[in-house]
Amino acid sequence: MDTVMSSTPRYAGDAVNAEGLDSISVPQRVALRKLSTMQGVSYFAVLLFSVIYFARPEDWIPGARDIPVAKIVGALALGTFLLNLLVRAKLNVSRGVLLLLALFGQLCLAVPFSAWKGGSFNLVYEFSKIVLIVLLLVHAVDTFPRLRQLIFVQAVAVIAISGVSLINKTLIAGRMNGSIGGIYDNPNDLAANISLAMPFCFAFFQATRSIVKKGFWLCTILLLSYALVATFSRGGFLAMLAATASSLWYIGAKARRSRRLLLVLPFVICVALLGAMRADYGTRIQSILDPTLDQYGSYVARQGLLKRSLELAAKHPLLGVGPGQFQQYSGNWHVAHNSYTELAAEAGLAAFIIFIWMLMYSFDRVARISVNREFDPDTRLFAGALSASFVALFVVAFVSSVEYLILPYFLVGYSIALGTICQGSRPSRVSDTALAP
Repeated sequence: MDTVMSSTPRYAGDAVNAEGLDSISVPQRVALRKLSTMQGVSYFAVLLFSVIYFARPEDWIPGARDIPVAKIVGALALGTFLLNLLVRAKLNVSRGVLLLLALFGQLCLAVPFSAWKGGSFNLVYEFSKIVLIVLLLVHAVDTFPRLRQLIFVQAVAVIAISGVSLINKTLIAGRMNGSIGGIYDNPNDLAANISLAMPFCFAFFQATRSIVKKGFWLCTILLLSYALVATFSRGGFLAMLAATASSLWYIGAKARRSRRLLLVLPFVICVALLGAMRADYGTRIQSILDPTLDQYGSYVARQGLLKRSLELAAKHPLLGVGPGQFQQYSGNWHVAHNSYTELAAEAGLAAFIIFIWMLMYSFDRVARISVNREFDPDTRLFAGALSASFVALFVVAFVSSVEYLILPYFLVGYSIALGTICQGSRPSRVSDTALAP
C-alpha cells in the first residue's frame, strides 16, 4: 500500500466531500482555498512544461528561441513546488515517487566515482529537473480531467510533429527524422514517441461517441503508423506492434463497443503499414531475425554494444563507470541502445534494479485499475491506455537509451497520479487490496 505522509487533505475538496462545507471552520476553509489555488498554479506549470517539451514551440514559432521559455517554466515549476512544501508542510509520497528518488540518489552516489565527474554531474543535474517536474505532476494532477488533458497534449503534439515531418520529409540516410529537434531529433527518437502515444489515440478513439471525432482519431492512428514506418526504425516497429497488441488487449477487449474497435483498428494499421513500407524496409525488418540481411551492419554493432555494457556492469556492479560515461568505454563513442544495461553499466546494478522496479510498479498500478469495475469506464479506459504505453516503453527501453529522458518518467508520473486519484475517489465498498502493490 502506498505510504501517505500528510495531515492535510490530499485534495482541496476531500474534507468538504467527507464532512460537508458547514462542518469546516473558517481557518480550514481559508487553508483549503489556498491549497486549491496552489493546485491550480502547480497544474498550470506542469501543463505549460508539457506543451513546451512535447510541442517545442521554440522550433517553429519565429522569435521564440530568443525567449528563455524553458528557464521561465523551470523557475515557475520550482517555485510552485517549494510553495507546495510551505503550504502543506508534508507531501504525499507514493512508492513510485520513493523509487524515483532512490534512482536519483543512486545517480548522485555514482557521480564522485565517475570517469568524467564534470560530465556526470551535468547529466545528473539535468535529471534532477525531471525529478522535480514528476514530483510536481504527481501533486498537481489531482483530478481525472487534468490527467486526461496532459495525455491529450502529449498525443496531439506527437501527431502534429509526425504530420509536419511527413510533409517536410527530412531524411537521414533514407530515414525520416522529426522536423524539429529535441526529443524528435533522430528517426529512433521520433519512432519511440509515436509508439508511446499510439495507445492514447486508441483511448481517445474509444472514449468519444462523436463520429467526427472518431474519424479524427482513426486518421491519427493511420498517420502515426505511416510516420513510424517512414522512420525505418526496427525498434520502433517492434514497439508499435507491442503498443497495438496491448492496446487491443487493455482497451479493445475490456471496453464497450470493443468489437468495432477490434475489427477496424487492425485493418487501418495494416493499410498504413503496407502503404508506407518499401521493399528495402521489409528486408530491414527481416534483419531482426536474420542479421545477414542488415545492409549497414548496425545489428552487429548493437550486439557488440550490448555485450560491452554487460561487461562494464559486471566489472563495476556497485556504482558503474559514471552517469552518461558509457560512450567513453564503448569503443566507438556510441550509447548502448539499451536503457537497462546502460544504466547498470553507468550507475551500478542498484540503479538497474530500481529503474525496472519503478516501471513495473507503475505498470502494475494502472493495469489493476484498468480491470477494476468499481471505477468509471473512462478511468479504466485511460488506465488501459497507460498500461499499453508501458508495454511499448518496455520495448523502447530495450532498444534505445531513454533512461535519462523524461519520456519514461512522465508515464510513471501519470500512473502515480491516476492511482492517487482513484484511491481518493473510490467508494468505501472497494477493498483495500484493490490498488495494493
